Amino acid sequence: NGSVEFMFTRQCHFKVEDDPNIDLEELELEMIDVGAEEIFREEEDGDDPAAIVIYGSFESFGSIQSYLEENNYTIISSDFERIPMQTKKVTEEEEADVDKLIEKFDEDDDVSNVYHNMA
Repeated sequence: NGSVEFMFTRQCHFKVEDDPNIDLEELELEMIDVGAEEIFREEEDGDDPAAIVIYGSFESFGSIQSYLEENNYTIISSDFERIPMQTKKVTEEEEADVDKLIEKFDEDDDVSNVYHNMA
Protein backbone atom coordinates (compact mmCIF):
# COMPACT_ATOMS: atom_id res chain seq x y z
CA ASN A 1 0.00 0.00 0.00
CA GLY A 2 1.29 3.46 -0.87
CA SER A 3 4.16 2.15 -2.99
CA VAL A 4 5.35 4.17 -5.97
CA GLU A 5 7.29 1.23 -7.43
CA PHE A 6 5.19 1.49 -10.62
CA MET A 7 6.82 4.89 -11.36
CA PHE A 8 10.27 3.33 -11.84
CA THR A 9 11.86 0.70 -14.04
CA ARG A 10 14.36 -1.62 -12.41
CA GLN A 11 17.70 -2.02 -14.14
CA CYS A 12 21.05 -3.55 -13.41
CA HIS A 13 24.36 -1.97 -14.27
CA PHE A 14 27.95 -3.13 -14.38
CA LYS A 15 31.23 -1.25 -14.59
CA VAL A 16 34.11 -3.18 -16.08
CA GLU A 17 37.72 -2.19 -16.65
CA ASP A 18 38.19 -0.43 -19.96
CA ASP A 19 40.60 -1.66 -22.60
CA PRO A 20 41.24 0.51 -25.69
CA ASN A 21 41.28 -2.66 -27.81
CA ILE A 22 37.62 -3.35 -27.06
CA ASP A 23 35.27 -2.40 -29.89
CA LEU A 24 32.11 -1.17 -28.14
CA GLU A 25 29.85 -1.86 -31.11
CA GLU A 26 31.04 -5.44 -31.33
CA LEU A 27 30.73 -5.91 -27.57
CA GLU A 28 27.20 -4.51 -27.63
CA LEU A 29 26.16 -6.86 -30.44
CA GLU A 30 27.49 -9.83 -28.45
CA MET A 31 25.90 -8.71 -25.18
CA ILE A 32 22.44 -7.98 -26.59
CA ASP A 33 21.86 -11.74 -26.52
CA VAL A 34 22.48 -11.83 -22.75
CA GLY A 35 20.24 -8.85 -21.98
CA ALA A 36 22.44 -5.76 -22.27
CA GLU A 37 20.48 -2.70 -23.34
CA GLU A 38 23.06 0.10 -23.27
CA ILE A 39 26.86 0.09 -23.30
CA PHE A 40 29.14 3.12 -23.20
CA ARG A 41 32.60 4.26 -22.11
CA GLU A 42 33.02 6.36 -18.99
CA GLU A 43 36.11 8.55 -18.99
CA GLU A 44 38.63 8.57 -16.16
CA ASP A 45 37.44 10.79 -13.30
CA GLY A 46 39.90 11.64 -10.54
CA ASP A 47 40.69 8.39 -8.72
CA ASP A 48 38.18 6.41 -10.80
CA PRO A 49 39.76 4.72 -13.84
CA ALA A 50 38.14 4.69 -17.26
CA ALA A 51 35.45 2.02 -17.46
CA ILE A 52 32.85 0.44 -19.69
CA VAL A 53 29.34 0.77 -18.29
CA ILE A 54 26.67 -1.78 -19.16
CA TYR A 55 22.96 -1.40 -18.43
CA GLY A 56 20.41 -4.17 -18.71
CA SER A 57 17.05 -5.24 -17.38
CA PHE A 58 16.74 -6.36 -13.78
CA GLU A 59 16.14 -9.93 -14.89
CA SER A 60 19.33 -9.98 -17.01
CA PHE A 61 21.73 -9.44 -14.09
CA GLY A 62 22.82 -13.08 -13.85
CA SER A 63 23.28 -13.64 -17.57
CA ILE A 64 25.27 -10.40 -18.00
CA GLN A 65 27.46 -11.26 -15.01
CA SER A 66 28.08 -14.78 -16.35
CA TYR A 67 29.03 -13.42 -19.79
CA LEU A 68 31.50 -10.94 -18.29
CA GLU A 69 33.09 -13.57 -16.06
CA GLU A 70 33.32 -16.17 -18.84
CA ASN A 71 34.99 -13.64 -21.13
CA ASN A 72 37.48 -12.49 -18.47
CA TYR A 73 36.24 -8.93 -18.01
CA THR A 74 37.26 -7.39 -14.68
CA ILE A 75 34.07 -6.22 -12.96
CA ILE A 76 34.68 -3.03 -10.97
CA SER A 77 31.15 -2.81 -9.63
CA SER A 78 27.62 -4.02 -10.20
CA ASP A 79 24.32 -2.90 -8.75
CA PHE A 80 20.63 -2.39 -9.31
CA GLU A 81 18.94 0.96 -9.96
CA ARG A 82 15.47 2.30 -10.23
CA ILE A 83 15.13 4.69 -13.16
CA PRO A 84 12.12 7.07 -13.12
CA MET A 85 9.78 6.66 -16.09
CA GLN A 86 8.87 10.34 -15.87
CA THR A 87 10.80 13.18 -14.30
CA LYS A 88 9.45 16.27 -12.59
CA LYS A 89 11.06 19.66 -13.10
CA VAL A 90 11.45 21.56 -9.83
CA THR A 91 12.65 25.00 -8.85
CA GLU A 92 15.93 25.49 -7.02
CA GLU A 93 14.02 26.09 -3.76
CA GLU A 94 12.02 22.89 -4.18
CA GLU A 95 15.17 20.99 -5.04
CA ALA A 96 16.88 22.24 -1.86
CA ASP A 97 13.87 21.15 0.21
CA VAL A 98 13.78 17.70 -1.39
CA ASP A 99 17.56 17.32 -0.94
CA LYS A 100 17.17 18.06 2.78
CA LEU A 101 14.43 15.43 3.01
CA ILE A 102 16.55 12.86 1.17
CA GLU A 103 19.46 13.58 3.54
CA LYS A 104 17.14 12.87 6.49
CA PHE A 105 16.12 9.54 4.92
CA ASP A 106 19.78 8.66 4.30
CA GLU A 107 20.61 9.29 7.97
CA ASP A 108 18.14 6.57 9.02
CA ASP A 109 19.95 3.23 9.45
CA ASP A 110 16.88 1.36 8.18
CA VAL A 111 16.97 3.13 4.79
CA SER A 112 19.35 1.63 2.25
CA ASN A 113 18.45 3.55 -0.95
CA VAL A 114 16.32 6.57 -1.84
CA TYR A 115 15.06 7.09 -5.40
CA HIS A 116 13.24 10.11 -6.79
CA ASN A 117 12.02 11.50 -10.09
CA MET A 118 13.27 15.06 -9.60
CA ALA A 119 14.92 16.53 -12.70
